[in-house]
Amino acid sequence: MPVLFAQARKQKVISDRNEFVLNTEASTCRMAQARIARVSELSPAPVHTPFSKTFPKKQGLYDPQHEKDACGVGFIADLSKTPSHLNLVDALTLLERLSHRGAIGSDSRTGDGAGVLTDIPHEFFVSVLGREFPNVKLPEKGQYGLGTLFLPKDRMHRNESKRVVEDIVRSRECTILCWRDVPTVSKGIGKEALATEPKIEQVFIQPNASNLSESDFDLTLYVIRKQITHKFHDEMFADSPLSYVCSLSSRVVVYKGQLSSPQLRDYFLDLCDERFSVQMAMVHSRFSTNTFPSWERAHPFRTLGRNEEINTLRGNVNWMRDREGVMLSDTVNLKELHPVIGAGTSDSGAFDNALEFLSYTGGSNAALKVSEERGTSTRLVTRD
Repeated sequence: MPVLFAQARKQKVISDRNEFVLNTEASTCRMAQARIARVSELSPAPVHTPFSKTFPKKQGLYDPQHEKDACGVGFIADLSKTPSHLNLVDALTLLERLSHRGAIGSDSRTGDGAGVLTDIPHEFFVSVLGREFPNVKLPEKGQYGLGTLFLPKDRMHRNESKRVVEDIVRSRECTILCWRDVPTVSKGIGKEALATEPKIEQVFIQPNASNLSESDFDLTLYVIRKQITHKFHDEMFADSPLSYVCSLSSRVVVYKGQLSSPQLRDYFLDLCDERFSVQMAMVHSRFSTNTFPSWERAHPFRTLGRNEEINTLRGNVNWMRDREGVMLSDTVNLKELHPVIGAGTSDSGAFDNALEFLSYTGGSNAALKVSEERGTSTRLVTRD
């Protein structure tokens, strides 16, 4: 009898519990239905549009199947070729509107990278150098080279890097007019960016030959930049902080860093100076995918700013390495430029290396040569 009583009591407890669960679930379901009904009264149910219909129809070079999230890039140019500070202001405003295409770190203040490439604001540098270096007379526009470099903050390592630059410039029969500190404001950038922030300086270079054409001088600057980059990758710099050439040209200059889009304008004081007048500007807001963010991987590079990934990166780099042994040029010793693709560079950096190389040594249509569709071929590097 006690056993039967205990079993009956256990069955009743289980029955009561199941009834409670069912009642609770029914009550919860009714509450949810009532809430949905109230929400429906306030706002109609959304109409679910097929994803493919949210894009414009295929037209011209546009195909909606190629849509994807990527970095933000923009370009502004004055077709009349009239330099204006407003052109730069508009470009920086455009960059700030691209904030949603960039990314930031966990500290919410370290950007993946932002930057701007412009033509050299000659009058600005004439004025600035006239005040900072009264004994330096800047040549006419196009007759000097301007380089922007990331250098170590440590004085000893920085002097070593600058000595490398000076020796290479001297070996190419050019003269350094001066080194200029680029004024920056670090307040507001994230701790991750601040931890690796370089010292940013500009170098002004003049050819010793007075009859050197602008194109030949630009080629000389390109060779100088490549040799500096190779030297910075030598073993002697393996344990040194970052040394990197952002740009070195007689035509364009780059301001960039491990910043977010809104930070660029406030970080570089030069960009806020109304005398900084330009004809064109290319801006870039980076969303790092294949590589970690860093100061040198920010865009624009020396010839481009990109907003996509290269999935065949290793194959492309290997093909370029293989071709280095058979490339020919009538204008430059190509061995001084090898390797064409710098070590440790990102996919966009590798693309920039190839485009820059072909622009100076491969004749016309360099952009087409580095962006051919698969299955096509082009004679690679003999100058037209």
